[in-house]
Amino acid sequence: ESVRAFSGSLGVTYYAATLIDLETLQSGSIVNPKVLDLGNKAAIRVTDAGVLQLFNIGGGNTQIGSDGPTLSADTPTLLELAVQINSSSGDDYAEARVNGVTFASGTGLTISISAPTALFWGMSETLGTPGEYYHSCVTLNDSTGAAENSWPGLQYHRVSLWTADVDLGTLDRWKGGGNGTTNIGEATNNIPPIGKSEGAMDDTTQIKNETSTNTDDYTADFQSYSTIGVGANDTVKAVQQVVVTGSNSTTDTAGRLQITSNPAEGSPTALTTFDAGANAGTYPTGWIRQVGPVNYNPSVTKANAIRMLVGKQTATTRDAYVCAMGAIVSWAPATEVDLTPATETDSAQALSVEKRVTLPIATETDAAVDLSVTVEAGDIEVALPVATETDAPQALVVSKELALTEATETDEAQALVVEKQVELDPATEADSAQSLTAHKELTLDPATETDGAQALVVEKQVILEPATETDEAVDLSIAGPIRITLPVATETDAAIDLDVDVLTPPEPEEPPPTPHWGGEEEREDRRIPFDPGSIESPWKAPPETQPEPQVEPRRDPEPVARKRPLVEGVRTVAIEPEPAEPEPLPEVQIRKRSRAKLDAEIEEDVTLIRAIFF
Repeated sequence: ESVRAFSGSLGVTYYAATLIDLETLQSGSIVNPKVLDLGNKAAIRVTDAGVLQLFNIGGGNTQIGSDGPTLSADTPTLLELAVQINSSSGDDYAEARVNGVTFASGTGLTISISAPTALFWGMSETLGTPGEYYHSCVTLNDSTGAAENSWPGLQYHRVSLWTADVDLGTLDRWKGGGNGTTNIGEATNNIPPIGKSEGAMDDTTQIKNETSTNTDDYTADFQSYSTIGVGANDTVKAVQQVVVTGSNSTTDTAGRLQITSNPAEGSPTALTTFDAGANAGTYPTGWIRQVGPVNYNPSVTKANAIRMLVGKQTATTRDAYVCAMGAIVSWAPATEVDLTPATETDSAQALSVEKRVTLPIATETDAAVDLSVTVEAGDIEVALPVATETDAPQALVVSKELALTEATETDEAQALVVEKQVELDPATEADSAQSLTAHKELTLDPATETDGAQALVVEKQVILEPATETDEAVDLSIAGPIRITLPVATETDAAIDLDVDVLTPPEPEEPPPTPHWGGEEEREDRRIPFDPGSIESPWKAPPETQPEPQVEPRRDPEPVARKRPLVEGVRTVAIEPEPAEPEPLPEVQIRKRSRAKLDAEIEEDVTLIRAIFF
């Protein structure tokens, strides 16, 4: 356990912080060990299971609040503890935090009536098998002053050490412990210091001034902020000069110290004496640590060195020694950092974040763009979520959603309709050879269940020839042009032959005489000549099943030429006969029948004729 004493006051809140890294947990503890303790008033303990707890140490060693989170091995964790002790009972306060989040607190507590005067960190009271913890970034603030008067948060601390002597000349009169005069400051950069007594010192242990003068200052340059690890975007919180001094006499020998540049202090800080009340021996015996003022939130140039001095201010031959000298620098990272160990996916996480923030909206050509990103050390310092396997495409998806409208199920069909409307010209009479599909897309409304019939109607209007498949078997020897009105096609028309039959009604005849059956010699003479018109043809449909044909008598002044006008539901057939006198149009009847049925009816007619006459 480590300790740092300070002068505490009642009514002042003290804030302590440490970055703890658990290596192994303790076991068999009689009392859970303390890892951060403010003056034995309040402390953070760790159980053998790694659970954090806040305890009232001064008021009966009782737990305050509930258990906190559990420490994980090899995971740096920031612990913070605050305590305020007042003069009465029941008015004290304590609070504990993990990584900036409070896990337990209490007000109106009775802890003590005396202020804390020391900060402890480490491990105590195990009484079992100790665990192994590492502490760093230990910080102590109080509620007084204009700066650093609350929770410290995570702050790094480094000591800037000597790099070069400056202006060693007649006014300095400082030299190494072994009387060396070159690079004597190297004796001050030992951590921990290795100061010796007057008879044992050399050029590596300390520097000295033996001259009887009160104007001798030793000046040197110390490491720059960048050299000790301060990042370009980090914030320097505090800078303070520190020296470790001694003497070969207990008689006071006055001195001074000062940071002269980067940052420049307005005036030196006086040292009452170099000695520690005893002659210097092997460090730490006879040596005293002395500091200058704290420079809060200074304006500095991080790439430049810090320049400091230490001087002897009493004209005496008593020796003044310095075995350590430097500047304590505290700084906060630019952003809150992820304290978990780095993983193999951290690079992908950084790229994912950068893509979402800095890239313009993705376009169709983004796949061909080189997205090379240079990541320099120290640039990635944000707390990132855990990366997944889909992070890279996710960033592109987000950009695409910004640039494109949402696709619908009809987009493809809409595109086709627009293209047809733009590229197709209006249909003409010569378009009969074009695809019916294209014609339909151009002129018809959205398809319905009856579109098949609509297509047949179009086909009859445009591409049917005057003759049908049965035309060769039908005698169309009819004088004069004939206008035929076809019924509108139906959904079943595709399966039916459209036979056109032209029937000539018989000439009116006298009723046949009554047969007279005489002898054999008379029978031949009395045979009745057969007239097909006197027998009702089986081709005629019953009136109730066959609609009355539409016959339109007319006379044309001259033969009509072949034409196929596009008339809704009507097909006109013009036949040019031999020149003859116009006569009334004969009766025409249109029937639909299959070829097989037609052949069967013809065969029945032939059989009937044979039976009558043969």
